[in-house]
Amino acid sequence: MATNAGAFTKLSLPIVGMGMFGMALSWILTPNYGPWMANAVTATPILLAAFVWGETARNLRMSRGALVSSIAVGFAVLLLSWLAVPLATRVFPSLGAEIRQLYSILNRPPGPLRALPILLLTAATEEVVWRGELVTWLQKRTGAGVTVAIATLSYSLPIAASQSMLLFAVGNALGVAFTLLRLLTGSWTAPLLAHVIWALGVFVIRPISV
Repeated sequence: MATNAGAFTKLSLPIVGMGMFGMALSWILTPNYGPWMANAVTATPILLAAFVWGETARNLRMSRGALVSSIAVGFAVLLLSWLAVPLATRVFPSLGAEIRQLYSILNRPPGPLRALPILLLTAATEEVVWRGELVTWLQKRTGAGVTVAIATLSYSLPIAASQSMLLFAVGNALGVAFTLLRLLTGSWTAPLLAHVIWALGVFVIRPISV
């Protein structure tokens, strides 16, 4: 038992480190190579590492209650994004220009719809790293509050490489919501489903208009 715990300690934190480095690198590469190429290059090796050497990646089970919770949270954050962001642009007009700039980057070829596999790959990588490996590691060592704080901060910090306060704020909000969902359900695939619902809604089905 002690041997397994030691192996887990050695493998999980490097995977989280890879995730933080990979996310920051993807934002650094995005201006020159576009978001889809950047995420494909950085997310693929991280996801493979998590499934080969990680502790939680291969546990894909999700209870019926977790399924219902993930769908509810996914649509809740989606509706909040659709409703709150346009209102926020009325208070902070500069947000509108930033959102339009972000969508112009996302719409670079091949665009969100054709790049759907990369979108799903990125969501899976983020969830298995932060709500999978990291949350499981933290749960063994600290309480729920500290787990949420560390998981959210480590998730949002690499987004700072985008130099976008809007994306940084969104990262913090999603980090809190998805980490709480992970703690509630005990499954990293629950926040993955919620993440996919949100991403499909704001990037593919109905982009936020300002």
